Amino acid sequence: ADHERASIAPQLKARQEQLLPMYSKVAEQFADLHDVPARMLAKGCIHGVVPWKWSRQFFHARLRRRLAEKSVLDKLAQVEKGVERAQHKQKLHDLIKQEVKDHKTRMPSFGNVEEHLYEHDAGATSSRKDHTMEDKRLATTIERDLRIADLLSQDKPVVAKLLQEVTH
Repeated sequence: ADHERASIAPQLKARQEQLLPMYSKVAEQFADLHDVPARMLAKGCIHGVVPWKWSRQFFHARLRRRLAEKSVLDKLAQVEKGVERAQHKQKLHDLIKQEVKDHKTRMPSFGNVEEHLYEHDAGATSSRKDHTMEDKRLATTIERDLRIADLLSQDKPVVAKLLQEVTH
């Protein structure tokens, strides 16, 4: 058995070296199909693709908003024990809807994701007007997220009022 292994080992090693480039290419293509913005958008994992030039501002505003929402939800859970988080989220959503008056698009809906992602490529054709509209929508989204984060900050009377309402 050891003699057979010793004679097969060089053949196995040669076969692995022969197949390695092919397997590497397959693995690379497989990896490229996952977690890229176009694929995530197609699968419904994300609402839209944030252009690179807006990414820092967008995710900063979104993080501030989500942290502020979490803080209020945690306080609601402390004050109103035994109530499901979904009910607290609904109360928070209603408060935001009441206090933040605009009802604009949350995220731009990009028609041609590939074009948008590779707009720096020579073959890309997109109109300046479309990008201006996308920029305006993103700016509106960022501004709205920041207003919500400010609304839900610790020292705002709106949050104190909400907490008071649930305790009575």
